[in-house]
Amino acid sequence: MDNDQAIQLTGIAEVAMRSPDAVLSEADMVAKALAKQAHKLGLYVQIGQSKHLKVEGWQMVGAMFRVTARIVSTAFLDYGQVRGFEATAEAYHIPTGQVIGRADAMCLSDEERWGLRPQYEKTEDGKRGAKTMQPVPLQQLRSMAQTRACSKVLSNAFKWIATMGGFAGTPAEEMTGHEHNGETGGVTEPQKKQPAGDCISEPQAKRMFAIGKQAGLPNEEYAAFLKKHGYDRSDEVKRSDYEAMVAELQGMGK
Repeated sequence: MDNDQAIQLTGIAEVAMRSPDAVLSEADMVAKALAKQAHKLGLYVQIGQSKHLKVEGWQMVGAMFRVTARIVSTAFLDYGQVRGFEATAEAYHIPTGQVIGRADAMCLSDEERWGLRPQYEKTEDGKRGAKTMQPVPLQQLRSMAQTRACSKVLSNAFKWIATMGGFAGTPAEEMTGHEHNGETGGVTEPQKKQPAGDCISEPQAKRMFAIGKQAGLPNEEYAAFLKKHGYDRSDEVKRSDYEAMVAELQGMGK
């Protein structure tokens, strides 16, 4: 038996010997510590009644289990009028060197705040002048795709603990579609950015359609996919179904 096999069997034995009460007691301790620091440092975005952890919050809960996220690939995407990046991240258990999870995430130029941004010219006296709209630099889309992938892979492993701490299981970057620019507290999204009723936002609908295209689905097959889940259009998808449907589409492309 080689060292890798020995480490794996040891890990399995340790899990097998732990009682459910011990697992839940440890998780409760971690959840309480996470909630305290996340509120203190503002590591979440509040949308409606839900609090969504930023990537720093997911990194914090991962660190408590000696797990980190690492980017393994980043690919440029070009859909003609829409460009962006897809990143793949792995959740990595530092003591054993084992990969315990993997996730993909995208950032596209047709998303709110990731297509065009205002740029103000300065007048001769140094004041802000005329406003023009400029494309967001591609390196920023690449960075956001990587941030989302890291948040996603860590949330896949630890969302049950985050839920125990009073947070939603979906990362903030996936819900809001923009970086948080160093806020020092939890941020409440303006009401106008909320999707109508219980449906996903327009950027999320576009993202889901783009993931379907990347998975190789023609329009008619994508329509059949929506029909299977009880929808006629992407913008009718409920937020409660969004995460699972995106994961299913991503699985079709593998």
